[in-house]
Amino acid sequence: MINVGLMSHSSSATGAEKMLLNLAILLKNEEMIKPILFIPQNGDGSLIELAIKNKLDYEIIPASKWYVYVDFNRDVFKEFCNNNIDNLKLVKEKILENNIDIIINNTLTNIIYLLAAVELNLPVITWVHGILDSYMINANSYFRLLIDRIVLELSDKVVFCSNWTKNYYEGFFLNYKNKEKFITIYNWTYEPSTDYETKSYINENIFVCLNTFDHNKGINTLIEAAEILKKSNYNFKVYLFGDGQEKINLKKFVTQKELNNYILFNDRTNDISNVYNKCLALIQPSYIESFGMTIIEAMAHKKPVISAKSGGPEEIIVDNVCGFLIDVGDKHQLAEKMEYLLNNQDKAKQLGNKGYDIYKKRFSPNGAKDLFINLIKDVYQKFSGYSSEKLVLYDLLNFFIRHNYYSNKNEIKEEHKINKNNAEDEKENINNDIDFSNLIPSRRIRNNKKYKILIYNDEISKISIIIGTHFKRCKGLIKLNIKTKDSNYIIRSTILNLEHIDDNQLVTFNFDTIKYVKGKYFIFEFELFYLSDNKISIYEYKVTSNKILNKLVNKKLFCIIE
Repeated sequence: MINVGLMSHSSSATGAEKMLLNLAILLKNEEMIKPILFIPQNGDGSLIELAIKNKLDYEIIPASKWYVYVDFNRDVFKEFCNNNIDNLKLVKEKILENNIDIIINNTLTNIIYLLAAVELNLPVITWVHGILDSYMINANSYFRLLIDRIVLELSDKVVFCSNWTKNYYEGFFLNYKNKEKFITIYNWTYEPSTDYETKSYINENIFVCLNTFDHNKGINTLIEAAEILKKSNYNFKVYLFGDGQEKINLKKFVTQKELNNYILFNDRTNDISNVYNKCLALIQPSYIESFGMTIIEAMAHKKPVISAKSGGPEEIIVDNVCGFLIDVGDKHQLAEKMEYLLNNQDKAKQLGNKGYDIYKKRFSPNGAKDLFINLIKDVYQKFSGYSSEKLVLYDLLNFFIRHNYYSNKNEIKEEHKINKNNAEDEKENINNDIDFSNLIPSRRIRNNKKYKILIYNDEISKISIIIGTHFKRCKGLIKLNIKTKDSNYIIRSTILNLEHIDDNQLVTFNFDTIKYVKGKYFIFEFELFYLSDNKISIYEYKVTSNKILNKLVNKKLFCIIE
């Protein structure tokens, strides 16, 4: 059984999330594959409702900040780093609890699933549903391009929803020799259960548009086309379904054009069959559309489509066969095609029937199912870990994020120290501000490791250290023995399970309080009892940059003593 983690970036059931849900449904009854949806705590929760409705396994995880909207504004970037690192441990715990074998990272929006996959040594398929370039968002394009490249490179395979989208991202890699990892699998939709052969058009003058109300979706062009039809005295209505930041402005624009009786706004809906069943045609006026889920949904319902030539739609619609393709932003072409369908109801029905035939051949679940199942099995079976080249990219990304994370934590602690009237002087070997630039992991420990530590506290009951597992899960136990400096007498002892420790994790050993220890030396001895081949390291202070000298001097344990 292959447990597949389907990682969503939102709990809303919009285009990309709807496809992830479709994939979970597709894989649900496959004998050797078990899909599990991972849904963050953001959005409207409709994806969770649909998961329950379709009896799919799912996990709720914390929502992480999306790198595609991050710029180098200090506060924004600090929040991004803190949020992702704080959530990473929780996400990894959920992955381990569900025994996930392979991850499908849905969309290029966040990096937390990729970080988790590398640290847990799991293969990743990244599923790209669209592009977010500078035309659409205001974030720092250089930073986003850097992370895009790292995400694509670390992924074992990258699936694109259209060749247009694939060609866009292939342009990120000049003379790229590994383009076979980039593949196109067209989106699909499920055939409606209602028998539409026996149904006539309930409202022959209704056009529908199911889009988010964002600038790039071209709703303004549709409103202007409707104004042209109104001036020609046509009786029609346009139903808009969706939500988004431009909704208020679009409503004002409709009022300004005196189109309130022609254009009606509706909330986002999951009852798409009811929408398509009551319309004459779908209109897709987007300026940029990487695929066009609503297009194939309309075709599955035997409805013609009028779409702008915005990228993906040209790979779906055969012009004048199942609908019409128009130039982006051309309100006159759009009005002309709407007028044609209003005047030619029989032709509209013929276009819809032809669209249904194309849907059955190219955009039904049957073809996509075999492609995805073969892809998952192939990636899972061939995965043998991350190459040194990939780990270098991961290390750079990880250092970049964690360096800012710990720097942020240090700033908070410094502010706290300033506000304390009786702040203590900095003490040797007791550094609460973790600075990885001053640390280095020890050699992998085979049996035990000892450190002599001077205590500055009046009493101690816990010690925290950083453990490196070298990207692999260890099995076994680590035992801490606390001894007096001049004898082998063990005054305290405590044990932790290695299986629950992540790479580069700060772990804490708790023990009964030892009092009156200020100014005294103790021996901290770590004993390892391994049940697997992997060996751990313990982070120590760098003594010198000279590797030879480093071997000759005593290492100082990094620790936080409380």
